[in-house]
Amino acid sequence: VFNIVNFQLYHYAGNNPVKYIDPDGRSDTVIISPGHGMDKKGEDRGAVVDGISEVSIIYKFCLKLYSDLKKIGIDYINLKQVIEDTTKDHSPQGRIDAANKIDAEIDASLELAIHADANTKGYTGITLYYIGGKDKSKRIAEYFSDILNAANLPTRIKPDTDTRVKSLGELRRTTAPALLIEIGSMDTKESREIMMDRTNKLSEVLANAIKSFNKDRPNWE
Repeated sequence: VFNIVNFQLYHYAGNNPVKYIDPDGRSDTVIISPGHGMDKKGEDRGAVVDGISEVSIIYKFCLKLYSDLKKIGIDYINLKQVIEDTTKDHSPQGRIDAANKIDAEIDASLELAIHADANTKGYTGITLYYIGGKDKSKRIAEYFSDILNAANLPTRIKPDTDTRVKSLGELRRTTAPALLIEIGSMDTKESREIMMDRTNKLSEVLANAIKSFNKDRPNWE
């Protein structure tokens, strides 16, 4: 009553009188998990090729992805920022713990772990990893792969046991449905240029793929 704006005829409860919740109880919020630590000395910077760190590439991509998600009204949580504001533990286990804590609170629709690949043996496309032997995980990877390939973004899917000595914790030990994307190859100057040239398109297509995933997943879960 002490705020005169509240007496306006068409202004009620700050124009937000009700917090709406999806009637089926599902959350459409996605957790975005930029891989590795912070881009500074002493931190896990991921792969480093020709003096360029994996995390520096990931950060730039994520900034674009955050913007594209906002444009189409998709709620997201920047896991890296949450960790930096709280535990500052950017280790693999720290990221897993932080993501699971968030998921327990919001029931996230998806956790998307973002990386850039190295030692790809000439492959310059996009790779999506899923949990080997888990049908639901594979279906998520196939869902996104179909959308990216249809947009002329060359994408393959792989089980995490196919090329990795250890299971990828961001897939196997997170409670939210998870997908890990390698947005391209860092191996050479040419492969990095290919990756960076498609950054804007990949971000926009990926954001819209998340939107359609949120809509479609109740039909096949």
